[in-house]
Amino acid sequence: MKTIQEFVNESKNNAMYKLETDAEKPTPKGLTALLKANNVKMQRNETQSGIHYVTLIGTLDNLTQVLLDDEHGWGDEDLIDGAVKV
Repeated sequence: MKTIQEFVNESKNNAMYKLETDAEKPTPKGLTALLKANNVKMQRNETQSGIHYVTLIGTLDNLTQVLLDDEHGWGDEDLIDGAVKV
């Protein structure tokens, strides 16, 4: 039987989060595979003034893996601070 703390931790890990960040950093070549491997969904967006950004949706753990990847992701773990629960 799971303890309350295990249940809380599991719920936190499975909760979905949304993060908006710049679209300039990652290269498209390996990004698609990285997103798929980490079960993260990405939507490309553009502001009215023409600035490109992306919305990433996934669990905190999965988003962190994408953000940490220096080669195909953003290479910036601190971006996870902007994630909000959906």
